[in-house]
Amino acid sequence: MSEQNIKDFWPICGGQVRTHAEKCVRLFPHAINKLFKELNIEEGGVLIDSLFEKIASVTPIKTNVIQHNETNETQSILNKYGSDKCQINHNYHLVYHDIFNNVKLKPNANVLEVGMGTNDPHAPSNMRSIYGRKDEWRPGASIRAMKEILPNANIFGADVDTSILFTEEKIRTSFVDQLEFDSFKVMHQNFGNPKYDLIIEDGLHAITSSIYTLVFGLENISEDGIIVLEDLPNPKGIWNMIGGKLQTMGYSAELFDARGLLFVVSRK
Repeated sequence: MSEQNIKDFWPICGGQVRTHAEKCVRLFPHAINKLFKELNIEEGGVLIDSLFEKIASVTPIKTNVIQHNETNETQSILNKYGSDKCQINHNYHLVYHDIFNNVKLKPNANVLEVGMGTNDPHAPSNMRSIYGRKDEWRPGASIRAMKEILPNANIFGADVDTSILFTEEKIRTSFVDQLEFDSFKVMHQNFGNPKYDLIIEDGLHAITSSIYTLVFGLENISEDGIIVLEDLPNPKGIWNMIGGKLQTMGYSAELFDARGLLFVVSRK
């Protein structure tokens, strides 16, 4: 299957990521084969076709549709810092509230968010292009909110836009390019190679970059760590099928539709 066939068949890059579409398509085979290796699936040659053939035999997980909306403390704190996780299009606070309460129970938890929310109009998936010129959308908002929500945690953030990186008490940040898998390794070394109790991806929002983040997460979460991938396209229910495969390998996997898709993976 040619790169053009892949591009036509699968929305590898959507919305604000169109400028990176060619790179997403070129790296998609590498990302899929890394995921196959992590899932103990033999690598395939015809990538799109083999992907469905190799994981379609598992029972896919169902999508949990969250139809209600209610306020909670997590929403209030995220909004205070200018995070978009429960604004305009998302009710992600309804999922994160329980996740954060779990992480709170761990002393010195390590929490990483990939994608800090750049406002640079030239960067892919930037908040200004998505939401308009609004001052309330602040780079680093979510990790600063998590610093308050999880006062005993070590908070790490990473982004491709080096102009928004910063260091302050309990927060360290680093460059990462989600379309270069080796970039995750350098980021991880910059942070001292910790095991992460929670990894959140809210970055490029392309299937290729999300798969790279998932593979990195599966290799580097703690024994009962959690991975959350945000704002996912889900062509042909691919995340439902990946979740089904992960469940056969001793993971818990859930897909939530909370006005935007969240894929949540944890060790059982």
